[in-house]
Amino acid sequence: MPSQTSERPVKRSDAFARRGPVKHGEEHHLDETKRGGRERPHVLLARVVPYLAILASFIATLLYVRLYGVDVFYADEWDLVPLLRESSRGTLGITDLLAHHNGHVYLFPWSLMLLLGRLTGYDTVPLMYLVVACLLVTSLAVFHAYARSVGRSPLACLVFLPVPLLLFSLRQHENLLWGNQITFAFAQSLSVLALYLLFATTEGRRRKLAFPAAALCATVASCSAAPGLLAWPAGLVLLIISPAGIKPVSRLYAGAWGLLGAAVWIAYLAGSGGTEPQPFSAFGHPAAWAEYLITLSGGSLFWGEDAVLTVGTLLVLLAAAALALALAFGKAGENAFWISLGVFSLLSLALIAAGRSGFGEEAFAQAGVSRYAIFSIPGVVALYCLLANLTLNAGSRFAAGLLVPLAAAMLAGAVISYSLGTEAGRKIEDSREQAARILVAHETEPLTAFTIFGHDPRRVQSYARYLDRHDYGVFSARSSGTNSGSGVRKNR
Repeated sequence: MPSQTSERPVKRSDAFARRGPVKHGEEHHLDETKRGGRERPHVLLARVVPYLAILASFIATLLYVRLYGVDVFYADEWDLVPLLRESSRGTLGITDLLAHHNGHVYLFPWSLMLLLGRLTGYDTVPLMYLVVACLLVTSLAVFHAYARSVGRSPLACLVFLPVPLLLFSLRQHENLLWGNQITFAFAQSLSVLALYLLFATTEGRRRKLAFPAAALCATVASCSAAPGLLAWPAGLVLLIISPAGIKPVSRLYAGAWGLLGAAVWIAYLAGSGGTEPQPFSAFGHPAAWAEYLITLSGGSLFWGEDAVLTVGTLLVLLAAAALALALAFGKAGENAFWISLGVFSLLSLALIAAGRSGFGEEAFAQAGVSRYAIFSIPGVVALYCLLANLTLNAGSRFAAGLLVPLAAAMLAGAVISYSLGTEAGRKIEDSREQAARILVAHETEPLTAFTIFGHDPRRVQSYARYLDRHDYGVFSARSSGTNSGSGVRKNR
């Protein structure tokens, strides 16, 4: 190679030819003018196959919602009814939307529910489709980060294929079939998008737009569910360890990010009041908390109580080994996105464990429930992509030895999730249809029948009368003649 080639590192075409680190900002593709036309089909494959995998997983999940989604308010969704009352009276204020609910602030999800409800008659099924759309945003952000840090060679694209299967896994079926879980979906997808936008701040031409966009995403995530707050510390980790972190402008961004995050945290905690649960009380029982945390981690892949604890333990050990390898190879900066994504996932699970591990045998607080998988899955994805980088770009055989069994576990978990997720979807469908029938006949049903809604039966009975008077939810379906026999609305 001529010596003058090294004077232009950004334009070098041998980024993949050498076995050393691929510097952040270099082009992650081979120079087609040198390789000739024979490589073009591989380049096309590298560009198309990951998108096809994401699209196929997205469509399959949409079909899942179409098959098993039922329009009926359930559990925390009933807390939207008082807001509907205030809105109809013209007395709904920003303080009502900023009120804490079990430690969460639902400002943006509830605002969306109120706005979208005006168009849909407060049908909950469109919210389920929005949850799937959020998973699509997460998948696209993850792939673009993968293309920048690992590459878009045919082999890299093949290695990526288990990722969308896991991100759209039916292990999180409860989130997919419950409209209220748009709260968790916003917190997860917007946090991941915020981290990706911070990852993009190292490119000068996009820096000015990416940073404020990342701050906006993190703010919306913070006001969607409590785990969204953890986008701020995770983003700070990314900015500190990224290759550009030693530059003055990057230090400025890190300082600004820390100040913005501190302001959001202070405002969030100031509005919590004294009636919220104290999550840090769980740290008084560290063994129970740690077991709960590990079980949450294993719940990203498998379902059985014994299996998730074992898998969670193995994932923790794998993560420690992968991080040690990244430090040993000097690849921590290049993998700043994956490390920060893993930090976000870990902190989210730690927060959930702190808030739920002290509730004993309560069904909603069990570590194996599917709704929490939306925060454990990104951690597995981050671990997998970190190992992919170390295998393909650093040439680590040890990383390859860890990557293969993790890929097998991800694929096995995805296959199992489609089987068990379908079964769980049928059960949820049957339960929600029964709840919808009870709601339609609320005037003649006994109070005990309303326990099926997962909320205070007396309140549900009162709220049902309000929905009936205004033709909202299942009553909107009845008045429009949809499924005239039962009033249950399904999008089939």
